[in-house]
Amino acid sequence: MSQSSLLLLLLLLIFCSCSAYMRKEAANSGLFFKHLVGTTNQDSAKFSHHAESNGAEEYEAHLNKTVSSGNRKLIAGLFGSNFKLNVCGKEFTPEKLIAIFVKNGSNYSFKVKSWKDNGGTAEVKFDVFIHATPRFPIEATVSKPGLELIYGEIKPCHPKKEKYSEAEFNLISD
Repeated sequence: MSQSSLLLLLLLLIFCSCSAYMRKEAANSGLFFKHLVGTTNQDSAKFSHHAESNGAEEYEAHLNKTVSSGNRKLIAGLFGSNFKLNVCGKEFTPEKLIAIFVKNGSNYSFKVKSWKDNGGTAEVKFDVFIHATPRFPIEATVSKPGLELIYGEIKPCHPKKEKYSEAEFNLISD
């Protein structure tokens, strides 16, 4: 056998040994390889929860970055064409929210509390913060993959009972 054939055979043996070892380690440690060879229901549930938390984190970052930019065009992109915000039976269009965020966007921030992926949409609950104080809890539907708000509702219905300031209440009830 020639030297090059021997070297090739040796490399092939090393590769096969390493490959078998890596597959075994990946399967034992719970790495992604497990998903290729089959998962248990528990593994799938963990993966699903992880995907949902990534959606929540992605959406929260998207909201915060966009609103704090103060850029009218970017902020308008947060809202689907038929978006309505329901506050105590009154519906508000994006135009009012865009004006508020363009003028005072740096005063607002958002914290996503839950994210439920429904395929083409997601149900999301988040708090709107004004000057780092949570003020408005919102339940919304968001399109995917565009992350546009389709519908939103501020809950509870009666902000004055929740000790919102008069100025904050006027923002949502004018």
